[in-house]
Amino acid sequence: MLRKRYKKSPQIDIKIMAKGVDSLFLYVDCKDVLGWDVMVKKIEGVQFDECFKINGVDFVKVKAWIRSFPQCIKSSQFMLFLNVRSCYVRVLSLGFELYGFDKIVLNLCALLEKITRKQGKNWLDCLRVSRIDCYCDFAYNGDFDFELFRTRLRKKGIFKSSDNAEGITYYFGSRDFLLCRLYTKSVEIEKSGKDYLRSAWEKNGCKNDRIWRLEFEFHKMKIEEITRYRELVNIQGAEIKKLFAYGLVSLEYVAGSNDSNFARRELSPIWKQLKQEFDTEYRVTKKQVRKANINYRFKRARRCVISWLIAQELDYDEIERFYIEKFKIDRFDYEKAKMRQGGI
Repeated sequence: MLRKRYKKSPQIDIKIMAKGVDSLFLYVDCKDVLGWDVMVKKIEGVQFDECFKINGVDFVKVKAWIRSFPQCIKSSQFMLFLNVRSCYVRVLSLGFELYGFDKIVLNLCALLEKITRKQGKNWLDCLRVSRIDCYCDFAYNGDFDFELFRTRLRKKGIFKSSDNAEGITYYFGSRDFLLCRLYTKSVEIEKSGKDYLRSAWEKNGCKNDRIWRLEFEFHKMKIEEITRYRELVNIQGAEIKKLFAYGLVSLEYVAGSNDSNFARRELSPIWKQLKQEFDTEYRVTKKQVRKANINYRFKRARRCVISWLIAQELDYDEIERFYIEKFKIDRFDYEKAKMRQGGI
């Protein structure tokens, strides 16, 4: 009896840029912290966007979006959502890019010690993980076929995030169980302003390559199921790898073949390589972040100024020299913008 022979899947090379934690959400019970309720009530009297200090630490008050935590303050890469008994902390992704997972956790504990005047409390033992997002960025100049993803996650779809043809997000699952996202990071940073990541990609020899991000979002019940822990002190590198490994099993990308049995198809070389790589975090500098932030805000301001000038029905030759020089507006860009806005 002759066995069917299937063609081997072609070799596909991807290059890992970075892996690690992208976002972290933590809960801590503060009912036994002396003066916590008094501090929260003082924060209630602070105006939105107002800067203030708590025991020498600089904060700005921002609008809270969690109903059970009506107050929200921000310091550096930390957002603290507060009520009179507890605190919910969001560690922003830039914190991990600047300092890495271990250092940003130590920075958070130091912050909590300062604002509560220590009181002999070991904050690392008190913090419980409510959500953690793991990611892997990799260079791959090809595309993905939505029909070749194999998963037991019921919900799935494609989201178009920009006019750029590459600006799409494949998503699978839900926040109740596990949420997976795969999107082109090299397009996404144009909206987020994270141009400083390009220098890290360039150092890896991928200056003009397409960079993809695979991201898994886990919430507290699933975190405890996979790692057996929710206490932050127990969530180390090994546990983060377990989470990512679980994600890669829950969502698989298979090689195209003639095998009608989808469950039997071989994994794509991309997924095989991803399963082997789990250890590199970004290391960017504050100077790179500052420069990218300035460039990003300049681009936004420039678009607004051009739109404002067009709304006044000005021809290019009628624009004041100040705007042309300050916002680097040339005739070609201005005429192109006019066409996009309906040829006013």
